[in-house]
Parts: sequence; structure tokens; C-alpha cells
Amino acid sequence: PMSKSTGAGHSGDSAEHDESSERKLGATVKELGLAVNILTLLVGLGTTAVYASTAYTTVSGGDNGELVTAAYHLGVAHPPGYPLFTMLAAAAIHTLSRTGWEVAYRVSLLCAICGGVAAAGLFRAVIVGLCSDQVPLHVEQGGRGGSCESKQLKHGGVVGGRCG
Repeated sequence: PMSKSTGAGHSGDSAEHDESSERKLGATVKELGLAVNILTLLVGLGTTAVYASTAYTTVSGGDNGELVTAAYHLGVAHPPGYPLFTMLAAAAIHTLSRTGWEVAYRVSLLCAICGGVAAAGLFRAVIVGLCSDQVPLHVEQGGRGGSCESKQLKHGGVVGGRCG
């Protein structure tokens, strides 16, 4: 039961409000579930769509021509050679060969897809970090700028340090 309080002293209400705010901020990825998955997918697809719509249809310059040629012939580009990129680009070139698109455009589409996957991964990592129940620092009000304590993480590391 909530008690009505009037005047300047809302100490009971503020304590309840702080706890409910803490619960809202402390939501986990499991609690957010489907929403996080859908948002992650939308970020990835949106980024891929923007990159694909602005992709070069031919060779753009710089090392692009050399990397596309190395992928097309499964050769080695200048050091360090970019072996993973070369193999992925070769797969994209040969998988999309029936489309009639330029070889360089196929590689540009691969780069757009990789950019979308990277954006989705970064988004997911940030959301997981924000919703983690292992908050690295605990800051309390009071004193000069508050005080903080270190927290022990699950993997055994310690983040933060005693201050103030």
C-alpha cells in the first residue's frame, strides 16, 4: 500500500521511486528478449541497405582493384594479403556470377553485408554491456563527487578502484 505524503518530506516515496528506477535500469537482455533481437536485426539490415545502396558499381580506386583482382583469381594481394577477405570476396564473386553484375560490385555488396554484420554486432555488444548485471563501478551520492568501489566480475577481474 502506498502512503500519501504531503509537504517537503517525501523520503518514503523517493526510496520507492529509486528502487523502481533501479529495477528499470537493471533490465537484462533476457528480460528484453525478442525486442533486442529485432532491434539488432533492424540495425544490421538498415546498415546493409544504406551501404548497398551507395556501393560502387565498378572499381573505386586505391587498393580496391588489386583486392578484387586477387579475389577473382584467388591470388595474394600485397602484404598482409587479407586472406579472409580474399576468400569471402571470391565466394561472393562466384556465388553472384549469374546476376550479371560487375565483379567489383559483387565485392562491394560483400563489404556492405560485412558492415551490416559489424554494426549489428556493435549494437548488440553495447546493449549487452548496458543491461549487464555486473556494473563495473558503484557511485554513491555525497561528499565531494561521491565515492566509488571496485566490483569483482564473474571472470575474476576487478574493475574500478576505491576512491573518495
